[in-house]
Amino acid sequence: MTGTTLSRATTTSRRGHPRGWRFRPFTSATILTLLLILIASHELAAQHPAVAGVWFGEAGSGTGFALANAGDVDLDGLNDLIISSPYLSNAMTSNGTVRVFSSAGQTLLWQVYGLNPNEKLGLSIASPGDLDGDGYGDYLITGHSNPTTMTYFLRAYSGLNGGILYALAGPLNTSYFAQGGVTVLGDLDLDGVRDFAVGMSALNVLPAPAVLARIDFHSGSTGALLYSLLGPGSGSGLGAAMLGVGDVDGDLADDFLLSDPYEASEAGSISLFSGATGTLIYKVFGATPGERLGRSLVGLSDLDGDGHDDFAAGAWLYSSATVSQCGIIRAFSTLTGSQVFQRQGSTSQQYLGEFLQEAGDYDGDGKKDLIAVDTLSPWIMRVVSGATGLDIESIVEPRAYFFLPLGKKVAALGDLDGDGCDDFVTATHVTPGPWSSFPLGGSGTVQFYAGAGPVRPRVEYQGLTHGLGLHWILDGANPQSVTGTMLCDLGFPGGQGVVITSTGYHDEVVWGYLPLLVDLDPVFNPQAFYFNFDPGGFLLVPNLSRQDPALAGLRLQVQVIQVQPIVTSSNALEFLMTP
Repeated sequence: MTGTTLSRATTTSRRGHPRGWRFRPFTSATILTLLLILIASHELAAQHPAVAGVWFGEAGSGTGFALANAGDVDLDGLNDLIISSPYLSNAMTSNGTVRVFSSAGQTLLWQVYGLNPNEKLGLSIASPGDLDGDGYGDYLITGHSNPTTMTYFLRAYSGLNGGILYALAGPLNTSYFAQGGVTVLGDLDLDGVRDFAVGMSALNVLPAPAVLARIDFHSGSTGALLYSLLGPGSGSGLGAAMLGVGDVDGDLADDFLLSDPYEASEAGSISLFSGATGTLIYKVFGATPGERLGRSLVGLSDLDGDGHDDFAAGAWLYSSATVSQCGIIRAFSTLTGSQVFQRQGSTSQQYLGEFLQEAGDYDGDGKKDLIAVDTLSPWIMRVVSGATGLDIESIVEPRAYFFLPLGKKVAALGDLDGDGCDDFVTATHVTPGPWSSFPLGGSGTVQFYAGAGPVRPRVEYQGLTHGLGLHWILDGANPQSVTGTMLCDLGFPGGQGVVITSTGYHDEVVWGYLPLLVDLDPVFNPQAFYFNFDPGGFLLVPNLSRQDPALAGLRLQVQVIQVQPIVTSSNALEFLMTP
């Protein structure tokens, strides 16, 4: 088996993919000396390498409500991140802000604020490219023009100076204009500028039966209305998901997909429309009533060799003959609408496919991959191969995010670390906590994930209120470095802990509110090493090698647990052992 297997605190490790390299874990000698290092670790200096990759917004700001790839704003060759904090107050209540951060160092590059109290600038964001021809990428941002009547606006902002290029708004009390967000679809009117759609469907507002779906298509260069499409009646879900797919019908104008999960006895449908005229080209339906195909749409690479990129859709309420509401992901040919493959959920009420997002080429096989989220606790963010539908990696999120776990909002940023695999950012704008204190505008959490390259430094979440964080940090700047440091933080200063190591053939699952490894397959050589956290609450294990010919093909699992004065768990790191 080839590939990397490095899991963050709440992950199961990835399945290997043929790539011509192997991840290099601890050596046998290192494992034997680990006990001595760990026992003596409390005597090490409290200084430790800086950990980057996870950060939090201001208190109550809702940072991460929306995010997108901003393009290369600072011209360093790397795509940057645009992200909103709609609940942030700056000189007025909840006017909100949208910022662009450099993906290298998270330096603030660009920022605009809402103009009025409670407009919550940044409810959705899109990055369409250069709208006004000045050579700088611009941004489409929505917010409330009247929160009482739930009326929304859209503004196009200059990426050069933050000026407003144009603004659009829906009529009071008669339209949920832009409540479904803004989606860039491609060049519909052949003016060389990407155009966009805004609208609403029965999935965007409650109560659903009272809603007549309407999708408005606008010129990206001027904001002018090109045309509109209406749902077939009240309660229509038309436009629940929208996706630009390039020129399919050969007229040079880009075409697009709209879904309607409520059509055909809620089997759901996905329709391909001409971008030039808005006329229907074809429609595909869900396989079973009630499965709601089209709750989400995501673009894929060309899977069937017909020269057109293809797409995947989720039917989150699909039930198999034996498993209720497990959900399913189906990949389709964009040219013909025929199914290419499907990936079915495995557990009852898994709801696989409710939320799908693009991940870029995460595993480096030349095909776009996708993010899928299991939406019942424990929430699992799955990185799914866009070529096969199989999991590349799955990440369990034990913290209490309720209906907004990580993975529902994702920005694919391309290859940031030069390993040939694309990276992505995910965020949630809420603050973990019990349902009784569930805030709409928490501080927000933003997490960077590195693609499955030959070396993947990964950063852990800090766990629960008294949880530990477990990190793997490369030595030096060289991504091919064969040594690294294991850091466990947030321990009780001077408290006692235990490191549990074992080896096995298969991926292990991290599970539970106090996350622990669950060994579902036979393990070998389990060992427990006791230690004391240093005065700063750290356990630092430097100079670990990642290579061992004697243990090639096995996985090393490392778990850290604080046992005194209060029991808290880190989660685990897992490495595929290779020559």
